[in-house]
Amino acid sequence: MWVTFCPDGQIIDWLTYGSGHVQILIVNGQDLISTAEYRYDALGRRIQKRSKHHHTGGEHNIIYRWDGDTLAYESNEQITKHYIYEKDSFVPLVQAVYAEEIELHQTPDWADKSYSLQRDPLWKVAKTAKDFKDFWFYHCDYLGTPQEMTDHTGAVIWKAEYKAWGECKAEIAKSNFFENSEIISNNIRFQGQYFDEETGLHYNRYRYYSPYVGRFISKDPIGLSGGG
Repeated sequence: MWVTFCPDGQIIDWLTYGSGHVQILIVNGQDLISTAEYRYDALGRRIQKRSKHHHTGGEHNIIYRWDGDTLAYESNEQITKHYIYEKDSFVPLVQAVYAEEIELHQTPDWADKSYSLQRDPLWKVAKTAKDFKDFWFYHCDYLGTPQEMTDHTGAVIWKAEYKAWGECKAEIAKSNFFENSEIISNNIRFQGQYFDEETGLHYNRYRYYSPYVGRFISKDPIGLSGGG
């Protein structure tokens, strides 16, 4: 396994070798399984994840956008998910989804021309908002960890069971109404944590947490001032 960190402790690159549930087993230092590349904004929030499985050739590109310290939405080529939380907390309430990637403003290149307020898309009239395909409602335990999600009929479409340190030991997703049940998912775990399938780690905004050992694997950016 090869992990590259940037100076503030965030993971930039993650290479895994061999096989296994967590995909961290090294077999002769060869047989590369997957690569993942993460990108962050100036505040250290992860804004993109690109991964490739070298056996199947499958590639995934996900973008993330934030509302302060909470994840506002994520989007890939199949689906866009917007997240709504309890006030002033990381406890999720709703996933609002539609089955296509998000449409962003194009950023003009002003390198060879003068800036024009009239041509800047950010100052133009906003586009018509897209209608959501569905709303999925979270049911969390007293710690704020998602246990189930239901659709607009009240039917359970996703449920999970966890071990003591947050590892998901069982996960089920099914819907009679949404056309593609395979894209029903929830990666939110303990409050403020987001599960990464390619590493098995939980992204916790400023650092990464391993639910298999119950420890953070990257340093706290506040250092000793944080008490550890």
